[in-house]
This record gives sequence, C-alpha cells and structure tokens, in this order.
Amino acid sequence: MSRAKSEDRSRDDEFLTIIASQAAHIDVLTARIDSITARLDAQTAQMQSQRLQMEAIAAENVALRGKVAELEHRLGLNSTNSSKPPLSDGLRKPPRVRSLGEASGKNPGGQKGHKGETLKQVAHPQNVVDHRPGSCSGCGAALGPDMSIGAYSTNPH
Repeated sequence: MSRAKSEDRSRDDEFLTIIASQAAHIDVLTARIDSITARLDAQTAQMQSQRLQMEAIAAENVALRGKVAELEHRLGLNSTNSSKPPLSDGLRKPPRVRSLGEASGKNPGGQKGHKGETLKQVAHPQNVVDHRPGSCSGCGAALGPDMSIGAYSTNPH
C-alpha cells in the first residue's frame, strides 16, 4: 500500500502544481480584466464629457442659426416692405417694379401703320386764348396784361 499512497501523493502533487499554475494564470487574467475595466471606465467618463460638450454645441448652434435667420430677415427689410422710413434705405434703393403683367412683345408707343392725330401749332391761329392770372396770389391786387410774367397762349381746336 505504500506504493499506492506514493502514487496518490504524486498525483496530488501534480494536481497541486496544476492548480497553482492555474491560480497564477487566473491572477494574471484578473489583473488584465481590472486593467481593461479601468480603461473602460475612463473611456466612459470621457465619452460622457464629450456628449455633454456636443449637447452644449448643438444648443449654441440652434441659437446662432436663429440669430442668423433674424439678421437675414432684418437685412432684407426696407421702406417698401416694412415700417422703416425711406431715409433708412440709404443709397441702395430697391429696384422699382415696372409691371407685374407679362410683356406682350410689342414696342411701346403707336403701332406701325397707324396714322397719328397730333394737333400742330399753326403760324396764324383762328382763336388765341391767353392764360394770365387775374390777380396777384400774394396780395390779391388786380393784374393787367402788361404786368403778368410767364403767361402763355394756346390754340384751341
């Protein structure tokens, strides 16, 4: 039986050696797991910080976009589309809108082939109408034909 005990002891020693080797390997793996866990915790904290920064930047971006839109709207205002006075337009006047209708393609004025009926002034008219003021607009005194300045005559038809 001593041989059987010796074999049992030898086997027990092998198991103890294997267990000791496995325990050392488990200790190494546990240390690696702890190291990886610490790195994950640090990265998680860094990601949380970056997420908070991104949220702050996104909120600032929304506020700045609102300001830009409001400033672009105010930049487009002038005296024709707001209650601003015309003097606030400065030197850059908005272009005048000529017509909202579509162009017909015809030239302005009389059409070709149409005879005009313009009244021509003649050298010796039959009737002459003088346009002179009857009285002074300042004091109300009567004015004669020789006192008026800038009077003109027309040829009635």
